[in-house]
Amino acid sequence: MYCLVLALSVLLMAQGVTSRDKVRRPIRLSFRDCESRGGICADSCLTTQRRIGLCSDVESICCI
Repeated sequence: MYCLVLALSVLLMAQGVTSRDKVRRPIRLSFRDCESRGGICADSCLTTQRRIGLCSDVESICCI
């Protein structure tokens, strides 16, 4: 069980690192701007989601 939790946490950390823009600075979006682009504000993006910016008013990530 411990190995499963460790593996999941490593996967989540790796997902956060690989989804960052390497060249451009992350854009800051309000909650409404994120939703208008079809995204959601969350603590982290799921593996099937793409990170498009930061939700500046709730300090989370905009994922689509």
